[in-house]
Amino acid sequence: MTILVVSLFITFVQIANILVYLTFEAIELPEGLRLEATPGAVATLLLLFVPVAALVAAVLLLISAYARSYKEAQLYFFPVYVLTAVPALAPVLPGLSLRSAIAVVPIANVSLAAREVLTGTYDWPMIVLSIAFTAAGIIGVAKRADAEYNRAFRKAVPAAVSGKNHSQR
Repeated sequence: MTILVVSLFITFVQIANILVYLTFEAIELPEGLRLEATPGAVATLLLLFVPVAALVAAVLLLISAYARSYKEAQLYFFPVYVLTAVPALAPVLPGLSLRSAIAVVPIANVSLAAREVLTGTYDWPMIVLSIAFTAAGIIGVAKRADAEYNRAFRKAVPAAVSGKNHSQR
């Protein structure tokens, strides 16, 4: 739960950061590029990014279930970080749209949907599909994390889980 709260907080801070940059025009946009920061766009971005925050929280929970120490968790986290950073770069690929097979890839689909929302294009069926596939990823990873925690708990405390008394051995 703590991981999810921190992820959601970071999501809100990043969306506020986007709004500040767009409002005060802190970054010069390339000629011909127009970004929208309407209340509807902000709400849609929140709708897109909250499931991503939950997916990241579930992945971090799964990593913590596998790791036996803090150092081991850091070792597991780096490849996960790289594997999530690559699909997040999907919006910079030329000619890639949300109406493609990329809509079923969890991080990449939300990145493309966010790009389209910020440019004023709302393809609602594909946005909903992106959220649905991200939610499916959350459910899958959360179930796996639950299974790993249960396995680790049974391994760590076999007598307490099985209900055996030490005098019965």
